[in-house]
Amino acid sequence: MISITLIKEAIAAIWANRLRSFLTILGMVMGVTSVIAIVSSVEGMQNNIEDAISSLGSNTFMVTRFGINMSADEYLRRMKRKKLTRGLLTTIEESCPDCGYVGAEGYASDHIKFENKTLRWVSIEGQTPNILATRDLDVRLGRYISWEDDRRKLQVAFIGQRIYENLFGEDSNVDPIGKKFRLGKEEFAIIGVAEEIGGLVGEDMDSFVDIPLSTMQRLYPQPGNPVNIIVTAASSGQREAAMDQVRVALRSARHLDYEEEDDFTILTPEAILSAVNSITAGFRVVLISLPLLSIIIGES
Repeated sequence: MISITLIKEAIAAIWANRLRSFLTILGMVMGVTSVIAIVSSVEGMQNNIEDAISSLGSNTFMVTRFGINMSADEYLRRMKRKKLTRGLLTTIEESCPDCGYVGAEGYASDHIKFENKTLRWVSIEGQTPNILATRDLDVRLGRYISWEDDRRKLQVAFIGQRIYENLFGEDSNVDPIGKKFRLGKEEFAIIGVAEEIGGLVGEDMDSFVDIPLSTMQRLYPQPGNPVNIIVTAASSGQREAAMDQVRVALRSARHLDYEEEDDFTILTPEAILSAVNSITAGFRVVLISLPLLSIIIGES
């Protein structure tokens, strides 16, 4: 009898405060739904990140001037470092018997114009042709950049799947090979299209235009023409040895004394993934805490 009485009183209290009860329940349902949706989205993003980074390959590493995930003070300090240049590739190749491929890439951005379509501030990657061997990147149509393209500084382009879709349509069966578009003020011919890669922390990894590194440095010159150096060890078991050999070669080439720290940073896919995970972990806490807060408020 007591329990029946309590249930009746509870129902009466809810009915007496119908609007407040409805809003409380609605807030809790929305909060729980939001938590589930956010967790699913974060997990999906995490999987995309891991897939994109794994495309570098387990035996690949990168040498950069700055590195990643640094404070403002650290960035300003690293600004004083010497720039990495394409000329260092030969030094590394001659000093690293455990290296398989040694390539370089530079970066720029510009507008693309094709017929009546304009794509603004597209990522341009100047590449040495052997970069393809260091990345898990498949050619869907045509071919990749060749050493002859690079030697002659030809204006040819290997484009990402999203660029292809934006220029020719998502359902298009147009053969783009040989089609010409304007990159900035210059005319380029399409020589190939990549298979779809996916996304990385909100960035579309398929929106890129690869051109020969020599062409990029001619059309988009920068002081010192800095590059990132991409190295693939002869095997995954030789990666650590290759990293040591590259480090010794660069320190010697840059005349660093024994007590001086490296003026470059060597990054592995694992280090990049760890840095990205530390960023996404913060996103996860913030995004999940907001709907949880709404649940708590709704219950109070």
